[in-house]
Amino acid sequence: MTGTWKTLTQRRKTLAERAFGALSTLDEITAAERARATGGRQVGFADIYAYVNEPGRPMNARLSEALEADAGLRDDLLRLLTKTAGYRCPRSAAAGTKVLESRHGQGFTIRLRPSRAEPSQVYVVIELLDPGAETPKALFIAEHREGLLKHALPEPRGGMVQLLAETESDLIRALRNPGSEVFLR
Repeated sequence: MTGTWKTLTQRRKTLAERAFGALSTLDEITAAERARATGGRQVGFADIYAYVNEPGRPMNARLSEALEADAGLRDDLLRLLTKTAGYRCPRSAAAGTKVLESRHGQGFTIRLRPSRAEPSQVYVVIELLDPGAETPKALFIAEHREGLLKHALPEPRGGMVQLLAETESDLIRALRNPGSEVFLR
């Protein structure tokens, strides 16, 4: 199967979900065997699948440590996001020292607007360009060195999602980073 989740038919989505379920079961079986051998449960595909698919699920310390230590697991997570995210904005072609105030991805635009009421805050305005497309529930930002950031999204209003964040927050820093990749899922 190629393409993104958004372009798949319902039948292909169902098949993909079944395949993920089978892989997850296989992962749990092999993880259980490794846990018996090493004395503890290891992080596997089931953990990253749950993290990606549950918008409000935070990254726990165990998953964070496993992603930092295992490049293959990190690659699996990014592949899962790339294949299943309805919206994606790759790293900026001009990834230099320039700080970004807007991002343009496939089917969406993100703009960072300083708050007039509170100078230490920034509005993150996500404009969804296709009103008929699936509504994203979470924002993921992948950075090469800093790892992965996830933020649950509120329901859009009039095709717009709006967040308010501190200017110095990890969310704003990551969105301004031209070397980061953005996924809406």
